[in-house]
Amino acid sequence: MKRTAFFILAILIAAPVFASGLSLYPGKTLPPFELGQPDGSRFSSDELKGTPSVIVYVQPEQSRSHELLEDLERLSSGIENLNVVALSATPFEEWTYPFKKYVDPSRSLYEEWRVRVFPVVIFVDAEEIVQASFSGYTRGEHETLSAEFKILTGQITREEWDSSKAEEPVSFETTPTDELMGLGQRHWQDGFPERAKEVWDKVLEKEPDYPNAHLALTRYFLKMGDLPAAIEHVEKPIATNPSEEAWLLAARARLLSEDLKGAEEAAENALDLNRRSFDAKLTLAEVYLAENWLEEAEELVLEVRMMKKDSPRALYLSGRIAEARGDLQEAIKLYREALALQWTDW
Repeated sequence: MKRTAFFILAILIAAPVFASGLSLYPGKTLPPFELGQPDGSRFSSDELKGTPSVIVYVQPEQSRSHELLEDLERLSSGIENLNVVALSATPFEEWTYPFKKYVDPSRSLYEEWRVRVFPVVIFVDAEEIVQASFSGYTRGEHETLSAEFKILTGQITREEWDSSKAEEPVSFETTPTDELMGLGQRHWQDGFPERAKEVWDKVLEKEPDYPNAHLALTRYFLKMGDLPAAIEHVEKPIATNPSEEAWLLAARARLLSEDLKGAEEAAENALDLNRRSFDAKLTLAEVYLAENWLEEAEELVLEVRMMKKDSPRALYLSGRIAEARGDLQEAIKLYREALALQWTDW
C-alpha cells in the first residue's frame, strides 16, 4: 500500500445551520486559514501543504457526526504516516477518538466554507485541490466515503473504482426521459452525485428545457457549492414553468449568493403559489433573518410552529432569532431541540 501522510480535519461547530451551499467543491483550491488557540499557539493550513487531507466538518451533539468519525477511525486504522487533527468551536463533552484537537472559537471556517448540512466530508489532494465533497453524510454513503478515502491515499485509482461500480450501459437515446430521471435520482440517493449529474446532463441533451432535470442539477450544484451554476439551472424552469419548488431553490441559491433582494422575491413568489407552504414561509423567514428583520421572521416562524410543533427547521430559526437578540441560553435550548429531531436538510 502506498505510504501517504495526510490529515483528517474535523471542525466541530456548536450550532447547526440547515442549508446547502458548501463552498469547497471539487476543483477548488483550499483557501489558506490560521486559527489562534487558547494557549497562544496557532494552527494553519500550512500544516496541510504537501499531503492529502480529509476534512470532516461535524456537529458535536449529532449522532450522524459521531457515526462519521467512527467510520473514519476504522478507515484510518493501520494507515502509516497518518496525521489526524480535530477542530471544534466548543469541545466535545466526551472525546474518544484518536484525533488531535484544536479549536475554532470564532467559527471563521464555518462561515468561509458555508457549512450548512452536518456532517461534511471534503477530500483535498497534496496540491490542496478539493477532489470530492459531500454534506449530510449518512452510513448509506459509507461505500462512497471508503472509496474516496482509498483514492486519496493511493490504495485504488478513481478509474478502478468507477470500473468496479460499472452498471449495464444505458441507452440514453432510447430510454424514456422519466426513466432516466429516476435513474439519476437513484444514483443521488445512493451517494453518487457525479453519476446522477451525468444522467441529468444527458436528459438535457435530449430535452434542453426539461424542467425537472434543471431542478435536479440545481440541487446538485447547491450541494457542490457552485452557486452560479445552480442559479443558471434554476432560472430555466422559472422562465418556462415556475413552480413552488423552482422558486424555493432559486431563493436558496440567491440567499447563499447574498442576493437578498432576489432571494426575498423568489421566496415570496413560492408563497404566492402556495400560501400554506411551510417551506415557503420558513425560507422567507430565513431571508428576513439575513436582512435582520427579526419581527417579520419571527411572525412566520411562529405561524409554522403553531401548525407543526415538531418542525426542526422552525425550531432552528427560532434559535437564530433568539441568538440575534442576544438570548444565547434560549438559542442553545432551541438548537438542541432541533438537533434532537435529527433534521438533515433545509
